[in-house]
Amino acid sequence: MPKYILYILLFLSILSCQNVDKNIAPDKILTKNQMALVLMDVAQLKIIKTNYSKEFENIGVNSNDYLCAKHDVDSITLQENLRYYSYEPNVLKEIYEKVYDSLEKSKNQITNFIEKQSKIQETKTKKKDSVHIKNSQNKPSSNVLKNKTRN
Repeated sequence: MPKYILYILLFLSILSCQNVDKNIAPDKILTKNQMALVLMDVAQLKIIKTNYSKEFENIGVNSNDYLCAKHDVDSITLQENLRYYSYEPNVLKEIYEKVYDSLEKSKNQITNFIEKQSKIQETKTKKKDSVHIKNSQNKPSSNVLKNKTRN
């Protein structure tokens, strides 16, 4: 019986020594900046899909095809690069920080644009109201007109 236990332990130890995949760089490796741009587009596509799902479906855009065409890579290369960078957590963290900063900057630009447009619209509304008030004050009332015609 101890002989069988020895064989089982030997067999299990051989099985436990698996070949662990190393992080092999893809044939066409994207730079950190290129990868950040790809991930930024992925985030923007997700935002668009979330907020405008019906319009997005009606257009019939395939996100994966769009990303590959825009960044001049095929889907396999894109997947290989995603896997490659996932094995490099420090590098991936840098990439995600760039993506976050870029998205935050875009958000701030959009917020500032909306605020400016709101102020412009308020100014236009106030000007229209003030012109309307001035015109109504300058117009003689109908009673005054009637009195003038009677005299």
